[in-house]
Amino acid sequence: MFSTTTHCALRALLILTEESSEGLVLGCDIAVRASIPANYLSKVMLTLAGAGLVEASRGSNGGYRLLVPPHDLKAPDSGPFV
Repeated sequence: MFSTTTHCALRALLILTEESSEGLVLGCDIAVRASIPANYLSKVMLTLAGAGLVEASRGSNGGYRLLVPPHDLKAPDSGPFV
């Protein structure tokens, strides 16, 4: 069974895989689509960025994008989210 944080991270990654061809995805858009509070999402995304899975860009043209191809993503067996 995955933790709440893992579920949030997986939902966010799923959204990023759906939007991978669009470039950057705004954090507020991910939060709304995944039904995750924006403050909590930012902490989850920071962890995903630290793991090398996503890139975060700040500023008016900022957002998040995957750093790995969607087909290379796998659900964790254990790690920082479990």
